[in-house]
Amino acid sequence: MSLISLRKLSTASTSHLATFCHDLESRGLVENSYPSGILKDDHFKQLPNVLYAGFDPTAESLHVGNLVVVASLLRAALHRCHSIAIIGGATALIGDPSGKQDDRAELARNVVEHNASRLMLDLRRFTSNVAEMTSRDLKLDIFNNIDWYENMTMIDFLRLSRKFRVGPMLRLGHIKNRMKDNSDSGVNFTEFSYQILQSYDWKVLAERHDCLFQLGGSDQLGHLDIGYHYIKNTIGKRTAGICLPLITDAFGNKIGKSSAAKGDAVWLNPELTSPYALYQYFRQLHDDSAEKLLPYFSLRSIEEIRTLISDHNKNLGKWVAQTVLADEVTEMVHGKSGLLLAKQCSNVLFNGKNLLSTT
Repeated sequence: MSLISLRKLSTASTSHLATFCHDLESRGLVENSYPSGILKDDHFKQLPNVLYAGFDPTAESLHVGNLVVVASLLRAALHRCHSIAIIGGATALIGDPSGKQDDRAELARNVVEHNASRLMLDLRRFTSNVAEMTSRDLKLDIFNNIDWYENMTMIDFLRLSRKFRVGPMLRLGHIKNRMKDNSDSGVNFTEFSYQILQSYDWKVLAERHDCLFQLGGSDQLGHLDIGYHYIKNTIGKRTAGICLPLITDAFGNKIGKSSAAKGDAVWLNPELTSPYALYQYFRQLHDDSAEKLLPYFSLRSIEEIRTLISDHNKNLGKWVAQTVLADEVTEMVHGKSGLLLAKQCSNVLFNGKNLLSTT
């Protein structure tokens, strides 16, 4: 029996992508979109059932803050879309200025290569785990954008940049903030050009895989705008994208690898955060946080989630949502064996039991 009970999808649907995006909306996962209001746009319903999201390998593991994008890509695959994950082996060498007030630390090439290989293994593991959980074949491809940049010359880069206009690039929110708030240093050209590379990534996927849709964090709206116009001006196709909300802690702070400085980062690699620690992170969430994150991370249908949340609210203090979330995320990330280990450790430490109860 499969753990996940997904809603049966209509084979008569003209767009699996549209169905998936409306599912995102029902989960509270549409923070923004470009163009705005795309869910009501008839053209949107005609887009190919292909989408992508990018992950820059600035660390050797994904973290729990990335999980909202990862889970969304996996749900899209379960909705019969072709999901694509791009590992930014090139863009990590440049640095995304989004959400930063200062220049990013420059990473060595060998560090980025190591991180990229680890992230690829992470994503393949998640896909395999979900395929086993749901007894479904998932179409999720993983590419590294260094593959189309490593042989590109400076002249090639400058020529492809001709379609970009400096005015719109300067109007990006994070670029304006850097130039206004820190006028002495501003933003370096390398990070300023990040938007060119991200747009070109999208163009490559559009030409090779008919991918005209992108998922990103809420700080990526400007990149969606730039990419939309670049692809329209170069290959004459209209694209679209949705920004997902950033995951925050109980104090409203962004959850991510930057938490590592405080020693409380939650990684998705078992060598950095054990299955037990990941399990307990979700098991010990506040009731309100668990209710919010369950539709974000769960692969279950929204109808089943609403039933679980109703049960959760009728039994506050009994960790209904926390237990479901901890079980599902741990199995998604670490597989059945990881979930079993996490539960065994929890039973030993909290209940004094050496055997895992199966009830």
